[in-house]
Amino acid sequence: MTLHRQLSAAGVGLAALLLVGVTPVVAQDSPSRGDLDDTFCDADGDLVADAPIDPSEWRDPSTLVFAYTPVEDPAVYSNIFSDLIDYLGECTGHDVVYFNV
Repeated sequence: MTLHRQLSAAGVGLAALLLVGVTPVVAQDSPSRGDLDDTFCDADGDLVADAPIDPSEWRDPSTLVFAYTPVEDPAVYSNIFSDLIDYLGECTGHDVVYFNV
């Protein structure tokens, strides 16, 4: 799998979490919490915290923010994620911005 596809997959997963929020089902309700914090559960075993069961607890932000903290000159990364940002916008239907740390 290419780095672009890995980043895209990770970004879509992150975007999905941001869209549904992070107010999860109580872990005791989940048979499979894994290494997640006690407030989260992973009932479907996909290694991502599950969305709340009650849709009224979901979040729907108008803009998603993607950030990356480089270990070198941040200017090098100012445009490198543009394809990923565009892809996330297409997948989610939301505005996506890159925050340069």
